[in-house]
Formats: sequence, structure tokens, C-alpha cells
Amino acid sequence: MNIHLKYIYIFTALGLAGSLAKAQNRTDSNSSLCTYSSQIHYSISKTESEALAGRLLAEVAATQDLHQFCQWNRMDRFAEGLKSADLDLYRDAKKNNKVDEAVKILLDTKNPPENPWVSSMAGHPRLKSSGYDSAFSSKGFEQKHRPEEILKLIENPEISNNKFKDARKGRRVFLPEPTSAEIQSTCRQFEVGDLQQCQAAISELAKFTAAETMTGPIVIGANKFREALNNPNMTAGLKETAVTSLKRVQKQKTSNTNIFDELQQNYRKQGLSEKDAKSQAWDAMFLYSVGGPNFSVRAGRGVLTDNNIQRTNPNVIYGQALFESLSKEDGQKARDGNSLYSLPANTNFPCDIGKSYHFWMSAYLSRHLVQKGFPPDVAAKVTMMYGSFYHLKPIQIGFLGIEEGSEGASRSGFKDYARFGSIENGMRLDLNLAAAGAAYGASDGQKVSDIGQGFRESLKTSGLNPNRTKVDDPYAEWMDRLRPEAILKHYLK
Repeated sequence: MNIHLKYIYIFTALGLAGSLAKAQNRTDSNSSLCTYSSQIHYSISKTESEALAGRLLAEVAATQDLHQFCQWNRMDRFAEGLKSADLDLYRDAKKNNKVDEAVKILLDTKNPPENPWVSSMAGHPRLKSSGYDSAFSSKGFEQKHRPEEILKLIENPEISNNKFKDARKGRRVFLPEPTSAEIQSTCRQFEVGDLQQCQAAISELAKFTAAETMTGPIVIGANKFREALNNPNMTAGLKETAVTSLKRVQKQKTSNTNIFDELQQNYRKQGLSEKDAKSQAWDAMFLYSVGGPNFSVRAGRGVLTDNNIQRTNPNVIYGQALFESLSKEDGQKARDGNSLYSLPANTNFPCDIGKSYHFWMSAYLSRHLVQKGFPPDVAAKVTMMYGSFYHLKPIQIGFLGIEEGSEGASRSGFKDYARFGSIENGMRLDLNLAAAGAAYGASDGQKVSDIGQGFRESLKTSGLNPNRTKVDDPYAEWMDRLRPEAILKHYLK
């Protein structure tokens, strides 16, 4: 390392360490959290020392108040596309930690989220509630309903008596795939000792996750999706859990449990054994992992032959009600504690970012690999690798491409591509959820982790390459920046 650069590292770290100590000693509501985080979200790192400064500033914010750090992260993403004057107002509100003012700016200048999925990721309860309250109605899946209206709708006995229909097979979609060299390199990077076994596990996941487009959006794992969707044994547990959840949302009560435990409990009530109830709950969470709160967009049209809510598959109706209610449960529980309704017990994650489907997709895939005979550590590592390949297309279309002298895009179409900025930290949060899920699934639900602490550690293990105007190998650059293999190690301890 260049000796001058080494001293820059030392002095930068010492200066920010002092700032961290000062920040942690502050107790007023206008803390320095957003002053720190706003500095790193809007400036490109041209040197490694600037990237280091950005990383340490992110550590300050995430250590001081992770819930608020995540809330600002999602609000930053929601702010993308603001016009120059509105963006300046938003930045100023954020710099001074004026959350309500920032929310008002976004509500006044942005259209409400167009669907429950976008709404669930808006970051702040008022932004989330500005979107759809429901994705289905008596004529389809597109109108607002209050919780009490949804309850009345799903308790209609005609729905439970619906006949299941064979789901139509959709059009196969071929997703971007890594090259053979990238697979071998990543197998080594994740320390999967047996290269042949690593490649076999990747092939198994590729087969299981074969995608189709049935209703427009892509459905990952289409065969399993259809199988679970058309399973009559799924219905009673989904309905009971949806009704219970909606009643809590209606009364604004915080759940003292989580969706996975609640599903298992309700499947036991219908007479299933403990083993079968757990298996059924896993399949329900796979449905959630594919579409999140936008489940009905994938299941409501095309997969089924009829779109009328009174006659369609009851699992679509109850699943949509539950998975959409789940987002509201998360908002309530994150405010009141250090966990989410959408994640298993003891996961310690106060971030209501609408991304728990990353956890459950990874959990289901790693559990599937173990069931196919792969060792748990191989299952978790290969699943995490697969989650890394998920980002292959986005990085090829410009995640790393920064125009010289710009902030990643024009101010009228601002996107935060800075090192340790909102886009990169958003990916880092996703990867932590995926890593925790991979470990959880490989242990069949026995291993739980502190995801909040995992995220803080993942900041420290990230590479320090600066923003570049040209990247010869985007995939290798992305792997160095985010170090997904290091993220996973926290959850396999």
C-alpha cells in the first residue's frame, strides 16, 4: 500500500472514530444520524480513502439507530426521480433529521405506490399507507379495501368451497446465467471445497428455480409455485392466519409471534402432524417468497383460468390477504421492538424494508438442497452464490457505471450510486436477509441469527474500490464491493 494512502486511512479512521464517539453520546432527537448518512448518500468516492470514509460514516449511522438508518435508505430509493428543487428540499430535511418534513415532500411530489409490493418498500408508514391497501376486489385484484372489508370478503364461505383448477403452464423464461468461469471462481470464493459438488448444487437450483411468465411478472420456481397454489391442504391454514393477522392490523395491535410459527400452529389445528404442518408452512412461505405482497399479480391472472374472486382458487385470495397484511404487521412490530412479523423468532432485525422474501427464498432453496442430499454448509453457500448471481443483470446494465463528474445520473433523474449509498446499502441489506435465510433453511429452521448485527459487520468486510467510470469485469467488481461470502460467514458461525 502506498505510504501516503496508508496515513490517509489512519487519519480518516481516527477522525471518524472521534465523530462516532460524539455521535453516540448525543441524546437529542435531532441526532447526527442523518448528518452522517446524508454525507455518504450523495457523493461519489473517487479514491479508496473516500470509500473508507463512506464506510465508516455508514457504520456510525447503522450503529446509532439501525431502524432509522433503514427507513432513510428506503425513503432515499423512494425519492429517486425527484426534480432538482424537490431533491434539494428532501436532502435538506434529511440532513437535519426532519423525518416528517421529508415524508411530506415525498407525498407532495411523488405519486402513491402503484401496487402493494412498491408500497411495502417505501420505508415510512405514511408512505406505505399512501399506496394500495388491497390488491384484490370482487372484480379482480386492483382496488383499495380497508382491513374490515378484506375480512368480510375472505370470510365469504363460497371462497372456501371453490373448486381447484389446473393451473396453466406459462411461457418459460431464461434468466441471465453466470459463465462457467464465474461459477468456478465463485465456488472457490465461497470456499466450497468440492468443485464438482458445488456445480451439481448450482445445477439443482437452476432446475428447481426454472422460471415462467404466467401473468406478466416472472415466477421463479414455477412448478413448485403451481403445486403449492393448487394444494387444498394449504387453504385452511392460510385463511386462519390471514384472518388473525387482519384483525390485529384492524386494531393496530402488535403481534407477539411471527408468520412462520403462526402458520404451523394453524395447520396443526386442522389436524396435521407437527412434521406435516411445518412442511405446509414452508410451502406457504415459498409462495410468499416468489411474489411478496405482489403475490396476486403472479397468481391472480394466467396461472388460473378464471379471475373472478368469488370463483378463483381460494389460496390466491387468502394468500394475497395474508402477504399484504404481513407488510402492515412488520411496520407495527418494527416500531415496537427489534423484530419483524415476516421473519422467524429471534432474528433481531428492526428494518421494515419490505424485503423478507429474500430471506424466505434463500431459506427454501437451501432446505431443498439439503433434502436432495447436499451437506448443510454446501447448501447454504451455494444458495448464497445463487443469490449473488441474481444481481448479475442489474450490474451489467449500469450499477457500476458512473459518468465522470456526475452523481450517477442527472439531478432530475437522480439515483444514488455512491459507495455505501442507498443503492449499495440496499443490496447489502438484501444479501444479509438472503444469507440469514440460507443458514436458516440449511438447518431446517434450527439456526437463527442477529441480522442487524450481521448487516453492521457486512459494512466492515466490504471492499473499498472507489467508483469507476469504466469497469472491465462488473461481476468481480460487485463481488469485491459487497463480499457476499463474508456476509454468509456471520450466519454460519
